[in-house]
Amino acid sequence: TFSTDFPTQSAFQSSNAGSADIFLTELKPDGSALLFSTYLGGSQQDRAFGLALDSTGDVFLVGDTQSRDFPTTSTASQPTYRGEGDAIVCEIGAGGFGLVYSTYLGGSGVDQGNAIAVDGGGNALVTGFTQSSDFPMLDPVQKVLGLVGASTCGSALCSDAFVTKLLPSSQLVYSTFYGGSGAESGQGIALDSLGQAIVVGGTSSQNLPVISVALQGAYAGLGATSN
Repeated sequence: TFSTDFPTQSAFQSSNAGSADIFLTELKPDGSALLFSTYLGGSQQDRAFGLALDSTGDVFLVGDTQSRDFPTTSTASQPTYRGEGDAIVCEIGAGGFGLVYSTYLGGSGVDQGNAIAVDGGGNALVTGFTQSSDFPMLDPVQKVLGLVGASTCGSALCSDAFVTKLLPSSQLVYSTFYGGSGAESGQGIALDSLGQAIVVGGTSSQNLPVISVALQGAYAGLGATSN
């Protein structure tokens, strides 16, 4: 929201900090009233693209920010803004109690978180896209942006999808690029019964890593989805 008079209720951030802020609102089951409603953001543009709930009712958000003063917590795995736009990952206590954790996730380029899922242990799995060759990595399946080195898409590096798992403290369990020499974006994420991440998105790469038993093993057109 760009509004300075957005409806708030029991808010942990009661006012717009500048430009567009994220808002998070919970309504009564019949929609008759707000249970809580809060801003979340810094002095520049902040956006949320994905939301998930754990079994206790805590809310997990993923999105992006251009704010160097986005609210982060003392446990943040990345407490400072690093680039032209960083992804953000936040956990908010049930009932809008406040930030359990809030962290930047990004490198020196443009990074955006698009989707989030939460397992039974409160670990968050997020996906999105990154144009940062220095995006935070930990035990990656793919270490290098662009598989063998990023190509240029217009005036910037082509993006890769990223997949990152965070502990309840927001520290990284693993983080990896996934992509080829073109542009990729992770758009959705889910967990299987073993807690493994299943990611869906899109690619313009003819050399996206695929397995030998892939339903479609070759790029087929001007744009293709991948999972």
